[in-house]
Amino acid sequence: MPTMGPERRLRIAYVCEYFRDWGSGHDVSSHARVAHLASRHEVTLYAARVDAACLPAGVSVRRLPCLPSRLLAAQFLSARLSWSLCRRLGRLAGRYDLIYSSSPLWGGEDLADVHFCSAAWLRRMAGEEAEAAGLLPRLKRLHARLAHGIAAVLERAAFGRVRVRGRPLLLPVSRGIAETLAAEFALSPAAMEVLPNSVDLARFRPGQEPALRARLCAEAGWDEPGFLLLFVGGGWFRKRLALAVRALALLPPQVRLVVVGAGDAAAMRDLADGLGVGGRLHFAGPRSDVERFYRLADLFVFPSAFETFGIVTLEALASGLPCLVSRYPGAEELVEEGVDGCFVEDAGTLAERVRRLLDDPALRGRMAACARDRAARFGEAEVLARLSALVESRARTIR
Repeated sequence: MPTMGPERRLRIAYVCEYFRDWGSGHDVSSHARVAHLASRHEVTLYAARVDAACLPAGVSVRRLPCLPSRLLAAQFLSARLSWSLCRRLGRLAGRYDLIYSSSPLWGGEDLADVHFCSAAWLRRMAGEEAEAAGLLPRLKRLHARLAHGIAAVLERAAFGRVRVRGRPLLLPVSRGIAETLAAEFALSPAAMEVLPNSVDLARFRPGQEPALRARLCAEAGWDEPGFLLLFVGGGWFRKRLALAVRALALLPPQVRLVVVGAGDAAAMRDLADGLGVGGRLHFAGPRSDVERFYRLADLFVFPSAFETFGIVTLEALASGLPCLVSRYPGAEELVEEGVDGCFVEDAGTLAERVRRLLDDPALRGRMAACARDRAARFGEAEVLARLSALVESRARTIR
């Protein structure tokens, strides 16, 4: 290995399952980190799937053969096997200054982001199972439990290696998930360095979207938009969209709910119709221009049962939206009660907080200003500069 000088570009291998700049918060964060590193170093991407349209300039790609099915994590497990063979047979540790992964479950890395904890998810979501009604929803819940059960086994092995070998250095995306890892796997603080997700403050910003509001009203069949609540995300069972729909039924008729993301819209529509609020609920589907929806809303609602950071909450804050969220791990790092949002636990408290802000525009305005200020702490420039420092320091330590 050549001696590292202060100006030398590092050779970095980055491994993930699906590389893209859209989809989950995990995907968006990984893309931002790879793009930043590629502007300073030589990055080779090892991935099962790559959206070529968003591949940063200068990044080389090595595809990891995998099964096409995501049933029971088959795609990830087969890609993980391909990575293991590639890493060992290609002796990648000797070809790169640093191996960096999107998750410690890949194995063999020097640095690993931690975006999730399946062991904690399994325990938290066990109490939510009563909400699943009907055969198809129950089958989906069963599949999720089995897939996360597999991941939990891999977690125990991966974090056990961290305890014994002291590597990789883990980069949990919040203090909340770092505390969860310490409790679940007896990891010491020295094994982790919290590095939060970042937000593009130029893309996600306060503003007006009159054209989108008009089109939204036309699509939803509304004469006027009223007071708009916004929910963003997939995985509606875990993120408890049903709770937001039930809260809608407790609110005045001028309050409407817009949902951006993929999910079982028919089931949610049935729930809303049964509660008499079907006409006040609109599904916008997955959107590449989600930043525009933040700008047309009045409040952001996100009563998720389990998150490790909640990048959509950060995007909403950056867009100047007061955020009504549950106390998931990492939430208290983004939202301060009564300052830039409020914490909610059930439909009744969510409805009460919405009603309070609906009736007090001045309070809503103060919270909106504080929301943008809070998000500024997570701007890409600051967070990604910390990433560069960690990567360069780690490379000096291990090679």
